[in-house]
Amino acid sequence: MKKIYSCNSTVILIIVATIFPYHVQAESVLRITCDDTSDGAKIFLNSKYRGRCPSDLFVKSGKIKLRAVKNVDPIHERVFETIFQLENNSAKRIEILLSQPRLTKAGILKQKILDSEMAKRKAEAQLFLGKKDAKVQLLLAQKGNVGAMKNMIQYYKIGYGVKKDMSKSMYWSNKITKQLSENVLKGAEKGDLNSMWNLSLYYHKGAEGFPKDSKKAKYWFKKAQELALQ
Repeated sequence: MKKIYSCNSTVILIIVATIFPYHVQAESVLRITCDDTSDGAKIFLNSKYRGRCPSDLFVKSGKIKLRAVKNVDPIHERVFETIFQLENNSAKRIEILLSQPRLTKAGILKQKILDSEMAKRKAEAQLFLGKKDAKVQLLLAQKGNVGAMKNMIQYYKIGYGVKKDMSKSMYWSNKITKQLSENVLKGAEKGDLNSMWNLSLYYHKGAEGFPKDSKKAKYWFKKAQELALQ
């Protein structure tokens, strides 16, 4: 590798042509300059290390991929990249302007490992909270809490806090239907108007755990009418 330090690219070519008349036919001169922030950056031409910035280099003509790298810390670097065409027996000047700090390949790998560990910890925390929540909801459901029963239907369906079990999900679905039916029946028997209307409708359609029974449907419909007219 030969360094040239003339300020004028044309002068550089003349000197090179005089000293190396046959060599320059295949190569050109590339001047790489930098400011204080990029001083000492490693220079790579077509993936091959060619020294540090600033530098004057003999380069074979053709398509050139220039990459300058300066480490900030073990996992961060500042980078400059460009692609250009270099003609035969020419001189070109490239000014290195490094990017903002970014992760190196090692840094990216380390970040992926950290992200994976964080995701694992988050999943473990969610599992712990899910089990705790499911335990509380199950106790409430067993005591007849309708809201807790609804939660257990979903928990068993998706496996949240408990092992996924469609038969148990169906069990609580049937349980809540039975619970609601009992509440409607009790309400109607105690004279609650809305419960009477609902019970009449349920018997008419054969819904919510009640068998289809037109006689009972008419009975509760009449009772609701009588109560509404009072």
